[in-house]
Amino acid sequence: MYLIAVTKKIFSSCKKRSSDFDGCVKRAFNKLRPFFKKGIPEMGVAPFDPHFAPEVKQTRSIAGMGYTLTLKNGGAFGLDVLRGGHWNLTLRDYSQTTRIKRNGSGVDVHVEIDHIGDMDIHISNLLRGRSIMESVLDRIINATWKPGFAVIRPLINDLVSTAFTDLWSKSFKDFPVDAFIQD
Repeated sequence: MYLIAVTKKIFSSCKKRSSDFDGCVKRAFNKLRPFFKKGIPEMGVAPFDPHFAPEVKQTRSIAGMGYTLTLKNGGAFGLDVLRGGHWNLTLRDYSQTTRIKRNGSGVDVHVEIDHIGDMDIHISNLLRGRSIMESVLDRIINATWKPGFAVIRPLINDLVSTAFTDLWSKSFKDFPVDAFIQD
């Protein structure tokens, strides 16, 4: 009952006809973030980590050529690459737009990267432990990512959108939105 009261209070200022409705809902869900990992069983919200997806698949084909990419627990499986290692991604001056809408029993999430000012990515075991070559490749990737990013941005947007749709559909499919948001 405590979490229901807290959630009602968090959403109480969000009015559907308000010009600030989208911003209000965004602020409300950000205030609920501390409850995501444990879930909110009283409201049908399953536990989830917004930064982790157990599996995300992306399939693309154009003119008979294509690929299937399956990301599992942060590892990439597909093509001829199957490796283990660690990676670190730092984004600076990053913004994205996220749109969430209900569709029957689940939700659709669409994520678009609006801007990345700068990025550093470091990948271990990219060249099977050849650390000097991996360091050189890190520098090349970090120095040249911007031109290539324009080409892969739609693929990244789609991959992230798919991951969030899966997470949010499972976790928020039974969330009683109408009980908390007034007209």
